[in-house]
Amino acid sequence: MTPPPTTVSSPNAGVTTTQATATQAVPLAPEPIPGETYYAPFPQAITIDGELADWEGVPTVVMPPTADVVIGSTSVEFAAAADDEFLYLMGDVTDV
Repeated sequence: MTPPPTTVSSPNAGVTTTQATATQAVPLAPEPIPGETYYAPFPQAITIDGELADWEGVPTVVMPPTADVVIGSTSVEFAAAADDEFLYLMGDVTDV
């Protein structure tokens, strides 16, 4: 069983970032500073196919940070990654 990801919140920034857990040998990107920086992993192989398996371990940002706590909350989770040619963006919007 995979442990849940580590979540970092900053009440002043209005964002929550999620970094992969220690089960990964090497993190895909440095730890972000909530409300200040986001590090997109490079190079990261992403296939544009609608499946999010390629995004496993890529740090995500959830806005608002209370989205995981408030049931029925509208939220957006996004991530970025890049390879030698492209910048990839992933977004998952929950609109209730």
